[in-house]
Parts: sequence; structure tokens; C-alpha cells
Amino acid sequence: MDNLSYLSFRKMELEDVFTFKNWARHDSILFLDYNFIEESEKEVVDWFNWKTKKPMSEYYVALFKDKIIGYMSFKNINKILKTAELGIVLDPNYINKGLGKDILKKFLDYAKDRGFKKIILFVADYNKRAIRVYESLGFKEKYKFLMLFQNGEYDKDNEDFIENKSSFKIILNKTFNYATKMELNLERDWWKMFLLEKNKYDLGETSFENIFINDFMPGANGEFVKVYILGYKFAKENREDITNENIADYLGILESDVKRAWQYWKKMGIIEIEDEKIKFVNLRELYINNVYNLKEEKKEDRGYSKIVENPTYANLLTRVEFLMREPIAPMKKIDIINWITSYNMPANLIEEAFFYTTEIKGIYNISYVEKVVRNWSKENIRTMEDVEKSYIEHDVKYYRYKKVMRYIGVDKKFSQADFNIINSWFDEFKFSKDLIFAACNRTSKISKPNVAYVDAILMRWKDLNINSVEEIEEKDQKKKKKKPTAFHNFKQITDKYSEEELNDVAMRKQKEGFKKLGVDYGTYHKDK
Repeated sequence: MDNLSYLSFRKMELEDVFTFKNWARHDSILFLDYNFIEESEKEVVDWFNWKTKKPMSEYYVALFKDKIIGYMSFKNINKILKTAELGIVLDPNYINKGLGKDILKKFLDYAKDRGFKKIILFVADYNKRAIRVYESLGFKEKYKFLMLFQNGEYDKDNEDFIENKSSFKIILNKTFNYATKMELNLERDWWKMFLLEKNKYDLGETSFENIFINDFMPGANGEFVKVYILGYKFAKENREDITNENIADYLGILESDVKRAWQYWKKMGIIEIEDEKIKFVNLRELYINNVYNLKEEKKEDRGYSKIVENPTYANLLTRVEFLMREPIAPMKKIDIINWITSYNMPANLIEEAFFYTTEIKGIYNISYVEKVVRNWSKENIRTMEDVEKSYIEHDVKYYRYKKVMRYIGVDKKFSQADFNIINSWFDEFKFSKDLIFAACNRTSKISKPNVAYVDAILMRWKDLNINSVEEIEEKDQKKKKKKPTAFHNFKQITDKYSEEELNDVAMRKQKEGFKKLGVDYGTYHKDK
């Protein structure tokens, strides 16, 4: 690679962020999320803390001849697998000049020197310029997925939307855009840790679809997996002399455990049991039928295609994929929907569990979410009110945040900045709950309620030393003295003159007026 000495990068510092306020702004609605909108000192500090204090994240500034032109990041760093997620944002003044690609070259060299094996990134499909850059650097597309479009609703008359129509999809009256996960292997052969030696002797072999390994095996009991594999082997060999007792003896487990295993795999939909005969379902055909929604469906109660026909389920799964930041295997989706019945948990609470786990805890693991759902089920949590009570006990800060956001009628993606502001009202400024909600009530006067508006009200009340709701009317609602009008000014001036003196003043002013118009005052009055 070129030296590119005119470009450099270093760890981001708080002072650097204040320079972002001077950057140009994107005009296109497609890229509004890339604009730096923080204005006040507090907002800048909150943004810096939000970014740099995330676990497993590192932020750097990009410099062009010592001038800050953007920032880059490693997120979700996995020190075991040596992977990281790449992020980059540039000042719009420096886009389309080749600088982004060049600074990325240096940054990726740095990543390789750090020992990273793989770099991943996520990019919107309509961001074609960025995709071309990433492809030129060696990134490969892994898969596409849908994510909620953050910059508003689809505008069919907007030129940007018209030009990128294929990148958007409307689902349940919400606007989604396609995005792509891309990967770059910094050490091409690092992943080849498993090698197969050629067999000198043909002793037979049993092959499995990767679908089983990827989608079914990870979540299953180990003994159940053994039963499935051994049974599958015997089925491939067309063995007719095998019984559950034989399998139990072979594996050293109880026959009852073998029967439990078959019932489990039946529930998963990958075997059928008829007259104690085990039939292994063709996983490839099952996958194709479920994913691509082909017309020939095997059973009405099984299959992803049937699930997505239910609007409640479809909406839940769409939200789950958005929160998880990646597509979810169809069988995993079926598992999630099964939580509704197995844990007696309504769909909106399952969505809340995913939101809490991903947005608040920063954990993107379906098994962990299931653990949350399972615990809620054990604690007999069945409504949002029950969830809020649980938050009060276990996560009071998040409870405060949810309560305030719901009170002002704001339903949006979790904001760390808003979260910090709201909790500062309680912890730092010691405002009472009643005072905070009184401030929230004021948002009814504006078209777009927001936390910043409430914060401004509370800060004004603090300056006025308002500590209770009762003091609001006394100290804050006092009507301001009316500014004197022209009439009041006139009255104040004329009060010091007698009626005779006022008449002389009026006559003099009238003469001056006629003079300016070029009219002889005496002649005018004679005519009159």
C-alpha cells in the first residue's frame, strides 16, 4: 500500500468532538443520520461518553494534513475470535475525494498489525458509493437484511427515494431499507483450523446438512443430538433391526431418554413419528419451503411461511431482526414464536425482552433473551405493568427512562443521551417525580415532544429555585409586565402639558406637516 503520509489517525479525545460541529451537513434524507447534530457543550460531552465508554469499542479521529476530517471505530471487539465491526463517518466536505478509501487502507493495516483476523461492517444498500469503496478494499457480501429506516417515512415524491426505490420496503406501514453485512479476512487462511485427511480405506461415511449443525444442534441437549446422529446413520444404512433399546445401549443412556429425544426432534419439526417408526425430514426441502415460501407446504402447523401470515408474529420477527442487527434463521424464528405458548408470554413482552437485552444491555444473543423471557415467566410477569415493576426492583434507571418517554409520548430507538439526561434529573439535580412529570406535561404545547425540551424547563425551574409543583404557578407563571404601547408613551408625555399648551403643540405639528408637503397652511385653512 502507498505511504499516504498526508493521512493519519489517533485515539479520539473530547476536544476533537467539538470540531465536528463545524462540519458540513448532508442534505439528502438518506444520510441525515451521519450529520453531527449536537450543539451544546453538554450534548457534545454526552455524545463523546456514549461512544467511547462502550465496552469493546474504540474510537479514532481521521486527519488530513493534521485537520480532523472524520472519525472511525472498532466496535463489538471479540478478543478471542480476533474480530471487530468497522465504522467510519467523514465530514461531507471531504467525501468523493478518495480520502475515505485511503484512510481506511491505513486503518485496516493497523487492524492487521493489532492481530485482528476479520473485520465486518454493515452498510445500507442505497449507500452505493460506500459499497464500491468497501468492495475495492476486499470486503465481501455475506448476506442482506431489512432494518427500520431511521430518517422517517418513505416519500414517494422524493428524488432520493425514487432513485433508490428497490432499496426500500414497506411492512405494516413502516419503512424499512435493505442493508448488507460485509466481511474482510485480513489473514485469508486463518480460519482453516480444521483439515480433512484423505482416507486410505473406505469405511463408509454419514453426511449431514449444515442446516442441522447451524440451526438445530446448538440449542439442543447433547444426548438428544447423539440420538439424532446415530438414528440418522442407521436410517442411511437402511437398518431395520434397530430399536430404541439398541440406541440406548449403544450410547450408554436410558431408553426413556431416547424416547424424549425423538419427541424433542418431532417438536422441532425435523422428524416424523408414525407407528413408532422414525422418519427423518429432508432438511434442505424443509428449509426451502419455509424460507422461500413455496406453495407446496407439508403441514399446516409447521413452517415459517405459516408464521409470517400472522401480522402479530410477522411484526414481532421484523422488530427482532432489527434489534439483533442481523437476519435470524427461520428455525430460530419458529423457536421465538414458540416462546409465546411455551412461556405463556405475549408478543409485546417478547419484543420488550429483545429491546432491553440488545439496546440496554448490549447483548446480541437469542439464548440470553430467552433466559430473560424464562425468568419473567417464572416470576409470573405477563403484562407491561409487571415488567415495569420488575424494572423498579432490578433496573430503576431504565424504569425511569421508560416512564418519562412514555409520559411525553415518544416512541423511538433507545437513546443513551436521553437516558443520561433523564437519570440526571433524579440523581444529580434531585428533582421530585411530580416536578419532572409536571415539566413533561408542558410538551403538549409543542408538535414534536422531546427530552431536551423537558430538560430546558427543569433547568429554568432550578434557576428559579422551584422545588415543588405548588411553587410553579407562584414563581414561574407570574405574568410579565406588559411593555408600554405607543398609546401609553403618548399619555405619559402629554400628562405634563395643559390643554392650551397641547393645542399649540398640535397646531405647530400640523404646520410642519403641510410645509413638508409644499402646501401653504394659511391658504389651506381659508379654503376650508
